[in-house]
Amino acid sequence: MRPEIEKLMDGLKDVVKDSFERYFQLSDVSITPQPGKPGTVQSSHLVLNLIFGSEVSVQVKVHYQNESFEDVVVKRFGNLTGDALTEKMGSLVKEYVNVFSGELKHLLDTSGLRCGQGIPVRLSGFDEIILGHTREASDQQQWVLDFQTGSCVLEIETLLKAESAIQKLGQINLSKAAESDGEIEFF
Repeated sequence: MRPEIEKLMDGLKDVVKDSFERYFQLSDVSITPQPGKPGTVQSSHLVLNLIFGSEVSVQVKVHYQNESFEDVVVKRFGNLTGDALTEKMGSLVKEYVNVFSGELKHLLDTSGLRCGQGIPVRLSGFDEIILGHTREASDQQQWVLDFQTGSCVLEIETLLKAESAIQKLGQINLSKAAESDGEIEFF
């Protein structure tokens, strides 16, 4: 991993943990780095979002099992069962990925890396086998987020398309992300 990206990922660790706790209304979330490689199946479900620009592209993924988020969904939306519960879990994880991707996109934008953001999609975790073998070489970071009812893996893959992106990555101010109050901002 390039040193500039490694420094960014070290700083993003706290942003990931804080945003996860805030969004899912959890406390005592622990986060640990997990070595891995693209194309490794982490779990049966995967939510993917893209942040893309002329100088950098980023994939944000959350790998999860339904059982990990069942209690979170029931606590937030009431006693759901069957397909309704499964659908609500997927929607909740997709929305988290969207919110976190928006935070990351904002950090990239403020450093001069102008980017767009896609819409998160939920896939089978086994689709990672295909996704992992079709992309270019990139820098990757995975974290395991452990919480009261389970765990998931959050993965960020970064592909630098221009050397100019390296200097701009060094300008990212992670303290601005840490100051967030958890409210969603509409621009």
